[in-house]
Amino acid sequence: RGVIVGLTQYTTSAHIVRAMLESVAFQANDVAEAMVKDSGLPMPEMKVDGGVTANDFFLGFQADVMEATVRRPAMLEITALGAAIAAGLAVGVWPSLDEAKKIQEAACTYKEFNPTMAKEDAMERKGKWNDAIARTLNWA
Repeated sequence: RGVIVGLTQYTTSAHIVRAMLESVAFQANDVAEAMVKDSGLPMPEMKVDGGVTANDFFLGFQADVMEATVRRPAMLEITALGAAIAAGLAVGVWPSLDEAKKIQEAACTYKEFNPTMAKEDAMERKGKWNDAIARTLNWA
């Protein structure tokens, strides 16, 4: 379910797309914060893959709200490569784990996205996100 408020006749599809990308980043941050809280371990970086990670704005915003480095592999669907490598190891395509690691490493050059937003701005935006979530929980 989703809620979109504050639309005017001047709202464009670009505004809605940006709001969607920001909401995905805030949701991922909520999960990351829960993981850090539960584990007691810091999360100085996050590696990502999948379709939405092709969007540089999204990954930059993700780095800002997480206040952490976000790393995207050159191969956006790296999970599929991992599954293929695991299958190949299982049936003996590669003689050793070290050989399989070489293939993975060759495919995994990363682009890094580092936070650029002032920490105070990131905290304010996260506060507004949390407030919006709390206010809309029982609307739908």
